[in-house]
Amino acid sequence: MSSLDQMVKNPKNKQRMVVLAANATAALAASHVAAFLNSGGGTVIAPGEGQEASWLDAQLRSLISPQPLFSLAADTLGGRPVWVIDVPGGKDLPFVCDGTIFLRRGEDTVKATAADLQGMLQHQSQVTERWERRAAMGLEDQDLSQAELNQTFTWMHGAGDYEWSPGDAPELMRTLGFRRPDGSYTNAGDVCLGETPSIRHPQIRLRAYAFVSETNDLFNDHQDFDGPIALLIEEARRFIARNVQQRADFNLDLTRVSQSVYPDAAIREALVNAMAHRDYSAHSGGVTLKIYPKSLEIWNSGSLPEGWNQRKLHETHPSIPNNPDIANFLYKRGFMERIGRGTLKILEACRQAKLPEPQWESVDGVRLIFRAPVSMEEISSALNERQRSFLEHAKPGRPYSPREYRNDFAADVGDRTARRDLEEMERAGLLRREGRGPATVYIRS
Repeated sequence: MSSLDQMVKNPKNKQRMVVLAANATAALAASHVAAFLNSGGGTVIAPGEGQEASWLDAQLRSLISPQPLFSLAADTLGGRPVWVIDVPGGKDLPFVCDGTIFLRRGEDTVKATAADLQGMLQHQSQVTERWERRAAMGLEDQDLSQAELNQTFTWMHGAGDYEWSPGDAPELMRTLGFRRPDGSYTNAGDVCLGETPSIRHPQIRLRAYAFVSETNDLFNDHQDFDGPIALLIEEARRFIARNVQQRADFNLDLTRVSQSVYPDAAIREALVNAMAHRDYSAHSGGVTLKIYPKSLEIWNSGSLPEGWNQRKLHETHPSIPNNPDIANFLYKRGFMERIGRGTLKILEACRQAKLPEPQWESVDGVRLIFRAPVSMEEISSALNERQRSFLEHAKPGRPYSPREYRNDFAADVGDRTARRDLEEMERAGLLRREGRGPATVYIRS
């Protein structure tokens, strides 16, 4: 059973997921997408046979206004091809689909009532204009990055090498939602396509440090990066690549391959998340990268949605981007494959690399901490007798429930202590957790 099949069968996902019939129209899909935009986000699964992604994307965008943010990805459900449309909660309410406003009410998509519309309009009237939508004072056409304009056009249109004329930039900025009605460009446009946006917004810079040890402030490498957002992400990846330790792996033909301790897929996703969700309006904010001998931290000045915690990030969850225009650019620019799946991709990449589970902290910003793998000697010295006995007898690949672990290996301690044993072994990369709630099991790595 595919992961999508499992998601569809989980009753907890019913309010945040719609599966369309094989004969469903693009207009029907658009009504559900608009409903999720107006109701905090969700996922629409549309038939995939006979429909190209570009056609479906164009249809949805032509039917919904204002410009919506969503992602399209190919998948299979019950062995049949489908399009998975991940929809974040919209910020520019209300979203209108072909002249009608739709909402999610429980497990149903319904037309908004007059009271619903009044509530949305009252809420929007109290919301101040987002920083990313404000005018970027002093930003002119000559301040845009020619190289990034070319790259963006290539990603959006598949045009290969492209020679820009002076009149192209304003049209591209308008298409991306970076041009205001008065003709000025937005702060989001400056962040994404400005040559040196820190001239107008000093908080844009990304700061990176590589420290000598875990305990002091001495560093052997430090850089401040400026430029369009895509360049910042790539420069940060290169900084990490040259400052973290390498480890040797072997291909099937036994040739030795050296690669970074931290999987690039996880690092790239973490940097994209930090840049998309940070608080750009805070002049004391930003994104900071800190590399230590045994850990890597990526901090941003954003915050998790109210009521969210680390456990929420481990589950399938709707996306609520703090900066939807910037997130939309990163998606169109190829840095995001699917909206709202970033944390799950980070976790999966770390599991495959047999790294300890990364940790998120939300205090004065959001900090993501990666930890380098520890030696078996270090792991063994930290294990208690219950854990050692379990690892000695557990068969690789066999799932064990928390109840089984306690009954067979930890009968002398309480449920909470037994679960802590399992969580510690999971964080050390010795176990892999699957399922949720009563269906949770742990598998020997």
